[in-house]
Amino acid sequence: KAVFENKYIFGKKAEKTKISYFNITNSLLRSLALFYYVILGKLSLTGIGITEYDRNKREIGDYYIYRQKPGIFNLWYIRESSRTAYEGKLGTELEYVYTTNYLKDILLLLKTIPAFVYNPKADVITDNVELFGIKLLNIKMQQAVELVEQIVDSNKKEEIFFVNPHCLNKIFKDISYYRILRKAKYIFPDGIGINIAAKMLHNPLVENLNGTDLLPFLCEIAVKKGYKLYFLGGKPGIAEKAKEKLKEEYSGLKIVGIQDGYFKEDEIPQIIESINDTKTDILLVAMGVPKQEKWIANYFPDLQVNIAMGVGGLFDFYSGNIKRAPRWMREIGLEWFFRLLQEPKRMWKRYIIGNPLFLIRVIKWKLAKQNRMVK
Repeated sequence: KAVFENKYIFGKKAEKTKISYFNITNSLLRSLALFYYVILGKLSLTGIGITEYDRNKREIGDYYIYRQKPGIFNLWYIRESSRTAYEGKLGTELEYVYTTNYLKDILLLLKTIPAFVYNPKADVITDNVELFGIKLLNIKMQQAVELVEQIVDSNKKEEIFFVNPHCLNKIFKDISYYRILRKAKYIFPDGIGINIAAKMLHNPLVENLNGTDLLPFLCEIAVKKGYKLYFLGGKPGIAEKAKEKLKEEYSGLKIVGIQDGYFKEDEIPQIIESINDTKTDILLVAMGVPKQEKWIANYFPDLQVNIAMGVGGLFDFYSGNIKRAPRWMREIGLEWFFRLLQEPKRMWKRYIIGNPLFLIRVIKWKLAKQNRMVK
């Protein structure tokens, strides 16, 4: 067996450059050979991502990327590992090129450690990830936006839900919520916990489809296509603040209705009538899990909307009521820790107990599934 495996990559100025990896399957040990090319000057310790040489893979605008050498440690690897590379490879590399400095490079080196744990490596990627009998869509953020666009343009009626480890812990105590998720056609995976679970099942996620990152893309397509949005839920005044901030950022965005989540049951028919009168296309429901999913499931037949989407605490983030974790923390899967620091009394049980409990349940479910297959 050969000691090295040769590869041709895009080097500095996009020149065809030969490098060698150790010819073994372990990706960490395999990549140790690359440090030799840092000494030779073919690679940098930190830089743009290493890309296999193929002239057909060149993109408009990538000239600015290849002005520098590829790096063993790079931003693309980190974001791809945490499934947060929504800007795409070109956008991520350009961000690195234009914003890098010595401090950010040191931080990049540190972020690579957890990224290595999250990286899916060579596992098989499928269209769905199944957890506890619930099917999660395994698609990119852009595909999720295209799905929304397709539903609205074809005048269909669909429910869209998000699930994170906290949501899936709930199904073990709430059978009605579990049935709703089992029947749901479109469920988006949300959070690093789902990413880890999918990796444990050797069926890794393509991207993390959380609602907070989806909303900007949703707003862009809504402005472009003239879609109408309606905000339902949250504390009094929160949805209104979110509306104001979003309309400032996205000129022409049509948010045609606001209703907080503090209403009585006998007010629901009037609220449904109000929603229907606006002829809204996309209804965002923020009542928390599983209340919002149950509300959508119960009243969706009466709603004249194309999409009803459960979005949890989305309005809190975009109103400024709750600060979101900085990007570097989201890249290494520590957004949950930032939320814990913000609200320790409310969140400690969800994260300190809930996250390990979720992973234990995933292991048990995986073993039970394997045993059934053996039998």
